[in-house]
Amino acid sequence: SPSPSPSASIPASPSPSASPSTPPSANLDCVAKKMYLDDSRNRAGFYYMEQEITDTNTLQNGQIILYNVVAKNTGGNSVPDTIITDELSDNLTYVDGDSGCDYDANSRVVTCTIGTLAPSSEAQRSFRAKVTDVSSTVSVTNTADVASTNGQRDSCSVEVDATGIVIVPPSQAPEALPEAGIFEVTVGTVGIGLLLLIAGALGLLLI
Repeated sequence: SPSPSPSASIPASPSPSASPSTPPSANLDCVAKKMYLDDSRNRAGFYYMEQEITDTNTLQNGQIILYNVVAKNTGGNSVPDTIITDELSDNLTYVDGDSGCDYDANSRVVTCTIGTLAPSSEAQRSFRAKVTDVSSTVSVTNTADVASTNGQRDSCSVEVDATGIVIVPPSQAPEALPEAGIFEVTVGTVGIGLLLLIAGALGLLLI
């Protein structure tokens, strides 16, 4: 008897190649770093921030000040493993900080762990330091860095000018313009009307 004909083999479809991974669409922003006078109610991990320091001429040796750093993810995806690092100058001695904040005396760096920042969310960390020398107004000038394992990084600073006044960075522009009231709309309409009349008059003069 004839042997059965072999069934036609169907070629296996090629497995799709893995697409290259793309970094998360995120935007890590160090929103602000500010400096406050210490409060008698403050303790490690629990801080009142009621009086911002705007003039370092009021500081004295041995005074404890409070630093607060705000980080925000303004992007559309989460930012993983976010940390804040802050190197203290020789004029500052670390006192204590929020939970998740550690201090390395050798490098003089404060490291605060935030973890994952969800889209459009923010987190803040605070720590206290003692001023040991106020002979120079730059003794409290300080920069904080925020970084993530996905490569996002930003920084913000407390800056002091030559007179000891703390420099406040300009506020961000509003996302939307305020709605015009009746007066503004009326003035705007009249203004447009005047422009049209002037343009018409110039046109007649040129004819």
